[in-house]
Amino acid sequence: MSTDRLNIDAGFELLIHAGEGIQPHPLPASGRLVLGRAPDVDIRIEDASVSRRHAILHLGRVIRIEDLGSANGVHMRRRSGVEAPLRDTPTLRQRPGELVEWAAGDGLLLGAVPMTLRRRSTHESAPVVESEAMRALVARARRVAQGDFSVLLLGETGVGKEVLARLVHEASPRAARPFVTLNCAALPESLIEGELFGYERGAFSGATQARAGLFEAAEGGTVLLDEIGEMPLGAQARLLRVLEQREVMRIGARIAKPIDVRFLSATNRDLEAEVTRGAFRQDLLFRLNAVTLHIPPLRDRVGEIPRLAEAFLASSFRKLGQPPPSIGSAALARLVGYAFPGNLRELRNAMDHAAAVCEGDVVLPDHLPARIVGMANASPKSGVREVGAALSAIERRRIDEALVRCGGNQTRAAEMLGISRRTLVGRLSAYGMPRPRRKG
Repeated sequence: MSTDRLNIDAGFELLIHAGEGIQPHPLPASGRLVLGRAPDVDIRIEDASVSRRHAILHLGRVIRIEDLGSANGVHMRRRSGVEAPLRDTPTLRQRPGELVEWAAGDGLLLGAVPMTLRRRSTHESAPVVESEAMRALVARARRVAQGDFSVLLLGETGVGKEVLARLVHEASPRAARPFVTLNCAALPESLIEGELFGYERGAFSGATQARAGLFEAAEGGTVLLDEIGEMPLGAQARLLRVLEQREVMRIGARIAKPIDVRFLSATNRDLEAEVTRGAFRQDLLFRLNAVTLHIPPLRDRVGEIPRLAEAFLASSFRKLGQPPPSIGSAALARLVGYAFPGNLRELRNAMDHAAAVCEGDVVLPDHLPARIVGMANASPKSGVREVGAALSAIERRRIDEALVRCGGNQTRAAEMLGISRRTLVGRLSAYGMPRPRRKG
């Protein structure tokens, strides 16, 4: 396994079920986090049923929660592997000062606020970083994470902008606080301001209770404004004021609330061109791009495709509860020879397709989507050398693994690889690999 992996989703995250939404809070590997309503706690929960300093999370090899003598208590419900509505009556009320182990999937009420603990996958958001361009980008992202300035992430659709944004958040001093994402293209214009800034009860028809907006929910953490180029001009003006004044005014409110939030934004649009045609505010662009991180498309780093394909295929088969097959060299040739206009998202979908149709021990070209098999020779000529290097590295690794598994027996290793012994010997010579002696 390569050591140059973008390991973002390691450990656990706390999911707070607030209203109709869920607020995720990545948790560090160790330490203590205070939960409550007070402004100086580690994870702030604005709900009348929550005490100012309600409970402590003790983090380590196991996670335990301690009630700090709260008014409305901490209630635990063991799920025993069966999903149940979070608002069902819990089975256990904790005694103040008692440390109770909290396992992933168990339901918990902090006062009247439901929450769960979820183990975060190390595979779903951990693409391989093997090209020089990506190594440099990740190194820069980690340096940028230590500051508190705004970051603009640029790249084509499906290239992994949110993955890099999570890296910036989790490598920053804000890692224990919320990481909240809003897709600006997924909401109609009439709803964006309410989602961003929140609203007071009675602010408009249907506002039967006050609701905190995205910026308040992310207090102390990081906000990612995905597809920022799709934000309407009216919302852009209000966002600019938030960036300048570091406070939000809920719809229908008279008093602004100060916020402590780091802003990341992402887009596949050319924002300079959007400014020229009057669709994006230039002053807002200046505020958002104190640092710009540009993620190259997958076709410019084809050497990473084999490892990425293996990781995505393993993830797909885990969902099926089955061990993954290997990817045959012919299928790999099709993958690395394809331009992937949909980038990582398209590669992941291709591996999902393979998992759905492959019933044997090896993924073949027939198991890939037809567009990839048919267009495999459409990759740019500039990538041919990198494609060949990627395939050679894969073949060398598989030869080495086969020889190790066969105890150095070249005949058996050749059979395992599906080639003749003479071909195997030729490959060993071509790659400068020593011919092993048979053990025993």
